[in-house]
Amino acid sequence: MKIIGILLCCLGVSCASAQNFRKDFIEVYNNYKNRSYYTQEVTVASYENKGEKKPIHLEKGKIVKGKEKYYSKFAGQETILDGKQFLFINHTEKRMTYYDEVNLDLNELTQVYQQGLDSVGQDRITYLGSTGIYKTYQIESPKEMIKITEIKLNMKNQMVEQVVYYYQPIGQYKSTIYKTVIDYHLLSEKEPPIDSFNWQKYITVKNNVAVLNKQYKQFNLTQREEREFKWGQLSKQ
Repeated sequence: MKIIGILLCCLGVSCASAQNFRKDFIEVYNNYKNRSYYTQEVTVASYENKGEKKPIHLEKGKIVKGKEKYYSKFAGQETILDGKQFLFINHTEKRMTYYDEVNLDLNELTQVYQQGLDSVGQDRITYLGSTGIYKTYQIESPKEMIKITEIKLNMKNQMVEQVVYYYQPIGQYKSTIYKTVIDYHLLSEKEPPIDSFNWQKYITVKNNVAVLNKQYKQFNLTQREEREFKWGQLSKQ
């Protein structure tokens, strides 16, 4: 009977972890969606071996949100959303993709986000505990390249503070990297400068036709007419 009791307690903890995981992440997602403004610095560091303090790769980026505006810069790529106008710049490949009237349905994105959370089995989620304003969850994926994902949430400002990916060391999905740590640092909650979303420095639009500005003539520009935006299209340009 004692063994059965322990098993029931463990099952209860697993279910509670999964329920709290979904609850906390929906709160965090809604906070991101409903915030009018925020500016974050993003730092990504990859480590080759366990215990190493010096990363083999370090990259910094930025995320800026305004009212119906969004900007991100990372790894040689920029994304700018200004109302219904959207511009993606890949500096490495020297290409741009422009939408002059894109529709982004936040309600639909919320449903996709919820479905993603629901697809994570409760037996794969572990609550690692809380420290002050932080809560940390672990998701196990033993058959995938990323075998463990640890996510630290800042429950005071309801934002993601850190994500850590641990990779498979053996087998079909063997990785040469031990882990990658992504840190999100909130710089400001004030309204960002309008210049943060200045897509006009890259292109000029005349009569609904986008043309590259002189200093970016070496880039390849694609103008898309679809109003329903799909992230996957950017990788196919």
